[in-house]
Amino acid sequence: VPLLTGEGVSFNNTTLVGTDLSPFFLATSITQVAVAANLDFYISCENTALYKFNAALDTLTVIDAGTTGLTGVVGCQGVCIGNAGRVWAYFRQTVDADSTLYYSDDDGATWTSSTMSDATLDANPSRVMAIQADPSDVNGQLSILYRVDDTTTPAVNIIWWDQLTTTASAGPL
Repeated sequence: VPLLTGEGVSFNNTTLVGTDLSPFFLATSITQVAVAANLDFYISCENTALYKFNAALDTLTVIDAGTTGLTGVVGCQGVCIGNAGRVWAYFRQTVDADSTLYYSDDDGATWTSSTMSDATLDANPSRVMAIQADPSDVNGQLSILYRVDDTTTPAVNIIWWDQLTTTASAGPL
């Protein structure tokens, strides 16, 4: 596997740690992994960015503040693949209130804000644990699982995001 051997690997938008013969990327606090229909896969890392590997494992691309449509990214809380191959990611940004759900329709090259707003997540974006979409759902409803304040019950809650009506609503687990 080229990525593991370091031979013939192309690394885009990233700084590697290690040597030319033994490169590796710094991925800390992996929160979620998603595999697209074309077998590209995405790894969201809470403290760094979103990483995309191509199916051949010979190209790594870092999706962060240098990517079209994104600014101030300091981490990615979750990633999933929705209907028609749309990639969804919840990016944490330098200003917490700017953190939100983004989507890409071009395999991660450009990103658009969903404009989703939720008071709990706007104030505490690091509480997002995972996002999930049903790729067969043409209406494109997503679920966002997040931790609530430790003093309340339940300890985990969910937000349903409807991309057609652009509305978010808290719902039962």
